[in-house]
Amino acid sequence: VFENGDGDEEPESDSPSSKKHHAVNRVLDFEQKKSYLFIQMEFCDNKTLRQAIDGGLNAELVRLWRLFREIVYGLDYIHSLNLIHQDLKPGNIFIDSNDHVKIGDFGLTTVVKGTANKVNIFQNSKDGSLSTSTADRGAPCNVGTFFYMAPEVLPPNKANGTTKLDIYSLGIIFFEMVCPQINSGHERVVILNNVRRREIKLPSEFEQTQYDQKKNLLKWLLNHNPQSRPTTAQLLKSDLLPPLSTDEKMFKEKLNTILDKSNSDQYQEILRSFFTQREIAMKEVSFMHLYKPTKLERNLLNFAKEHIRNVFVSHGAIWLPAPSFVPKDSFYSSAKDDKKLFNVVSENGNPMTSCPELRYPFARLAAMHNLCNIRRYCIDRIHLLCKFNTDFPCERYECAFDIIGEPSELSELCARIMIVGQDAIKPLADSSCSLKNITIAVTYLPLSKAILNICRVSKGDYCDAFAIIKTGLRAGLDTEEICNQLVCKGISEKSCNVLKQFIQMNGSVEEILSQLKDRNVKHRSKDAEIESKVSELYHIVNAAATLGVEYKMTLRPLLLPENLLYSSFMCQFVLQAPLLAKKKERKEVVLASGGVFDDLITLHRACLPQSQVVNKVVSAVGISITLENLVAKVFRDSEPDSPLPVVPLVKNIGCGGSDITVFVVYVGEDTGDMGKLLQRIELVRELRANNIAADFGYIEKEEETHKYKSPYIVLLYPNLDRFIIKYGWNDRGFWSSEKRVPQAEAAETLLSLMPSEQDSKTGCINTSLLSTGSFVDDFITCEIISRKVSKQKSLLPEEQNRRERDVTSLLSRWGGSFKGHHVIVVCLELEKNSMFKLASLDLDSNARNFNDSLAVIKESLSGGKEQTEYVERCARIISKKIENFRPERPGCLIAYSIPSDAYKRIY
Repeated sequence: VFENGDGDEEPESDSPSSKKHHAVNRVLDFEQKKSYLFIQMEFCDNKTLRQAIDGGLNAELVRLWRLFREIVYGLDYIHSLNLIHQDLKPGNIFIDSNDHVKIGDFGLTTVVKGTANKVNIFQNSKDGSLSTSTADRGAPCNVGTFFYMAPEVLPPNKANGTTKLDIYSLGIIFFEMVCPQINSGHERVVILNNVRRREIKLPSEFEQTQYDQKKNLLKWLLNHNPQSRPTTAQLLKSDLLPPLSTDEKMFKEKLNTILDKSNSDQYQEILRSFFTQREIAMKEVSFMHLYKPTKLERNLLNFAKEHIRNVFVSHGAIWLPAPSFVPKDSFYSSAKDDKKLFNVVSENGNPMTSCPELRYPFARLAAMHNLCNIRRYCIDRIHLLCKFNTDFPCERYECAFDIIGEPSELSELCARIMIVGQDAIKPLADSSCSLKNITIAVTYLPLSKAILNICRVSKGDYCDAFAIIKTGLRAGLDTEEICNQLVCKGISEKSCNVLKQFIQMNGSVEEILSQLKDRNVKHRSKDAEIESKVSELYHIVNAAATLGVEYKMTLRPLLLPENLLYSSFMCQFVLQAPLLAKKKERKEVVLASGGVFDDLITLHRACLPQSQVVNKVVSAVGISITLENLVAKVFRDSEPDSPLPVVPLVKNIGCGGSDITVFVVYVGEDTGDMGKLLQRIELVRELRANNIAADFGYIEKEEETHKYKSPYIVLLYPNLDRFIIKYGWNDRGFWSSEKRVPQAEAAETLLSLMPSEQDSKTGCINTSLLSTGSFVDDFITCEIISRKVSKQKSLLPEEQNRRERDVTSLLSRWGGSFKGHHVIVVCLELEKNSMFKLASLDLDSNARNFNDSLAVIKESLSGGKEQTEYVERCARIISKKIENFRPERPGCLIAYSIPSDAYKRIY
């Protein structure tokens, strides 16, 4: 913790010190500021375990076992954070005023290296680096106090440090706790040296029967083979530790009984007591944030946030947040790492989890509300459990972009999230000289599983195999060592021999897929599944390249990222960043990650009542960026000397705003050209250059075009060279007109069909709009009155379009006569002579005169009762529509005879 001794304010942005910037703390000039380094610790007035041992702790058996169990509990928590204490000894174990143990002095503590045993979504370190942690492998550790150091780290040994180092130290501490009083320092040295021998020579007192349990525990803890020592979890479950006292057992049983009955008075009383605790000043202080961002850091965060938001919006996303809390026993419980989750309890006693990311809550929302064909973004806080302060969570801002679409366009959706990630990161990264080596690490889970399948690895062993391979690759093991671990896990040697050729595969996506494809030619009978998965990944990679993804894509088929969210395709934007300026070491920093998560939607649908479940299959993809992490890495080594520019609106990328004017859609099965993706993208870019909001899509059947509710749609077919432009969208979900044009003329034709800017401003009817058929707008409406009321619903789309085209042709004959009018066209199934008689209706006076004029028309009709009833219904509909004309805008009504292709102005 750094505190400013003189309490001065931070320097202004134009001061010399403002030119220095770091991700976490600004280093101030020592001539200007005085800074004091200190460690603030809890006061423990009962001193240390060393003093308790010297005071005769070995004679207080109940207290001895209680304190030892508390030490194991504390060590278990430290190891759960992937940390090694490295200096565990009685002098560093404190005892507070309540006679409880507190482990201190973390000056030599180090992080375990390697990877976790299970794939999970929370292993990324605070700065976004790929933290690698395991209890079996780590960095060299030869520090600490000699008598408490494990033998494998003492010269000439050079073993890597693991959590088993602390277990050996714990064994020496336990020996001192149970050993009778030692009279001199020399005697202590002799005894401890004997205990540290490989054969473990204990004092003669331990030959007594009363020491049998303690002796067995000591031999377990002090085993010279680290693999044979217990973990803290095994220790707590061991019979060598005495069971809990009677009082502790009774308390736990009583508490569990109360908690099982949430409606009981005792349960409610516990909750009331829990939420009515008095405020403690010490806890209030611990809730304060010690990190104070500088003015420059705040500006950088705001600049990056606005830039990312504009990129998301430019790709057609709308802001749609999701609830931040989910029930505790939900998806995150399967992460096997719930100690990293920030859990809360409501006043009703319901445990909840604060979502550590924004994707799963959106998947729940999508499943519950049956969302489909939507793009959304959300920039919001996420909470993670703080390693060293469990009362207050670590807060981060995550920027999430998600798409839910059709299964047929999955490849394009995967490519979309990569171009979104590039558009968000590249403009920021290009401004920093330290960011020149960003790659996209791609993973395709079906391909990884196909490889294990052809190696004859059983499906039940997939999870363990992936975890062992990942652990070995992260730790730098060679193929033979990894295969040995796989064999120890129960995977056959024959499977491992086949698997060897895949384990170290690493390179660009094109190189790896080419290797897999070449191997497939040699073993076609066995690798048909791999051929299929390679082809699927090729589609995604080629689509990304067509969209304009510039970053190099890499692939390690058997190295899975630490994530449970995604079910098939996954990608990570990875920066190769130097660890230290003076060293050549580098580490991988994840700037963004994303993938396919439709399995999350399916997972939550299973929890819904059957009546709410919609069985529509969807494809869901998303990408997320941690804001603080991105800014810290982008501006780590350099910062802009000039003020940050105004965040520009992003143009010429993506699909424009969330309201799309033109959709360019491929209809049919893919014939090998990714559904003419290149042609679609070229047209979209040309329209975007003319400030037209455009986007592209992919459907298998023409009936699915109704989901693209835009004024214009361009259709591409497999065996058709021309583009089909449909326009004249109406509220019944159809386009009334269409044109077939060559690809080179598509953009120009679309622009000519759209109303000019001047027409939009004056509110006049565009005569070109009439001639092209876009008659359904603010000023012109059309309605077809069928003879049967139910017949309107049974009209086929082709018939509907044909009739509306006829009306369009009619209106084009009137030219600009409708300027400033509200025009209603009623299409009647009457011959010309019968329709003309409707012009004699009295529409300007009272209802009696209208009814009299209608009676005269009915008497003059021939055709029977059906004809008469139809004419009467048409007359009354016409009268009703004329009554609705607004005084401020003149209106006119035109009757159109469908059988005779004739028209008559009625009003």
